[in-house]
Amino acid sequence: MGFHISPVQTPLFTVYKMLYFDEINIKRLKKVCQEWDGIKYRHMGNNSGGIDCTKLIGVILVKLDILKRYDESVYYSKDWFFHSQKELVMESFITHSKYLSYGLTFQKFRVETNFEYKDGDIILFTIGQTKHINHTGIYINKRIFHADARKGVSYIQFLRYFQARAKYVYRIFKSNI
Repeated sequence: MGFHISPVQTPLFTVYKMLYFDEINIKRLKKVCQEWDGIKYRHMGNNSGGIDCTKLIGVILVKLDILKRYDESVYYSKDWFFHSQKELVMESFITHSKYLSYGLTFQKFRVETNFEYKDGDIILFTIGQTKHINHTGIYINKRIFHADARKGVSYIQFLRYFQARAKYVYRIFKSNI
């Protein structure tokens, strides 16, 4: 895995943005994922009794101290993407960016041909007949960790089906200040 640093110029000094998921934080991520692996899927669930894909990402980010908290008040129906023009999964990341721990930022990337995924990337997908983002998971070692309505929380291979449906990536950076 490469080490990524982006300088950001300020009037007094240079702030460097580094990938949050270095070797140590990837190990922490894998440990948290292991705790959730095998949990059943439950729409709007947010605990070991059942969880959905969006809430799973929120819970993982809180456990890793990336988010200070996750807003549980957001409600969405099971089939919201058939009845709404709202991008609720994407809006969840925008809403929760205000709860990022000090020095951390989300950076959003549009997925294009030959996009280079990095461990810890949060991928947003359009699955099924909808054009809306309606699924999310975390990229780890060429696999996706996600919550699926049929299989529950698990790893899947990041095969062409999912690669073709990946629309955006949220990548987490930390600054040197």
